Amino acid sequence: MIGVTSTQLEAVGALRLGDPGSLDSLAPGVAIYEQHPATGAPTVTIRIGSETTSVPPAGLLRIEGSYMVLYVRRITSDGFFGGWASGDGRTEVHGHFCAVRVGGS
Repeated sequence: MIGVTSTQLEAVGALRLGDPGSLDSLAPGVAIYEQHPATGAPTVTIRIGSETTSVPPAGLLRIEGSYMVLYVRRITSDGFFGGWASGDGRTEVHGHFCAVRVGGS
C-alpha cells in the first residue's frame, strides 16, 4: 500500500528523506509493507519519504542507506501503534507513535 503524510519529521529529530507527501506511485511519500513469515506473526513496516520508498533500478534491492521507518506493533479498530527509527549510519533517533481515527467513518 502507498500513501502520503504531512507529518513534521524534523520536530522529533527524524530525517526527511525525500518528500513524505509525494504522489508519485514509483516514489510515494509513504509505503506500507506487510510480511507473512513462514513461522511467527505477520509484521507491518511503514517507510516514510520518497527516497526510501522509490523503486530501485532493475536488478537491485534497496537494503542499505538512510531510513525513516515505523514498526507497527499493534492494530486495533481505532488505530495502530508501535515504534519508529530514523538514521543515516552515523546517528539514529527513535521513539514510539500512535495513529488513531479522529473522525469520519
